[in-house]
Amino acid sequence: MLASYQGQLWARISARKPRGLNLSGVAMVRFAVGRAGELISVELAASSGNAALDRLALRTVRNAGPFPPPPATVEGDQLVFTIPFSFH
Repeated sequence: MLASYQGQLWARISARKPRGLNLSGVAMVRFAVGRAGELISVELAASSGNAALDRLALRTVRNAGPFPPPPATVEGDQLVFTIPFSFH
């Protein structure tokens, strides 16, 4: 159930990812989603080494919210995810 929800979030974030960049790198982004699907926090867990790509990764996650609410079977007030955000 949680894996399916993660897939929904990643698809939503990926759909907002800018295309056609001539830069490459991987930024690790950590974000928290609340019970109603609201984006509680977003931060850089590991830098790509390029400040512009890091900012773009954070902005893309922010722009993807609000998210669908998590499944009712998931416990806790928020879910925290860390995803690799790749640019090639």
